[in-house]
Amino acid sequence: MFSGESLLHDWRMQQGCSGCGGTHFTTLTGNRLLTRYEECIFSRCCCDPAHNDSSIFLYDIAQLLETTQARGCLEILCAKCFVCCPCCCRGAKYLELRGSFGSQIIYLSKKDAAIAKPAIAEAVARYKPSYRH
Repeated sequence: MFSGESLLHDWRMQQGCSGCGGTHFTTLTGNRLLTRYEECIFSRCCCDPAHNDSSIFLYDIAQLLETTQARGCLEILCAKCFVCCPCCCRGAKYLELRGSFGSQIIYLSKKDAAIAKPAIAEAVARYKPSYRH
């Protein structure tokens, strides 16, 4: 986070069963939405797991949608663990952000998505001209 940036919410979603799968971290600040995906191999994460980070400024977000278009967890687990686990996607929810940056999928648990969707929408609305009146 940037110096002086305020943390509004922080969510974590573990994919897969028995630790087999990656972890998605989503952080909402006063200015940005930060995401990190840490990849795990087999049943335990290594000391320094491979990861992908993204940062989206809230004023760049034009749409927030619920979606089913996400990289399937069975595809991830079959590729990494060589086992297809039927419980991997249970409880998952996907939000798609669209804007000047393109499109980004946010991975959340269903429980967290109920909080995240309105929290992100409210934070984004603060940057939109119609909200400022």
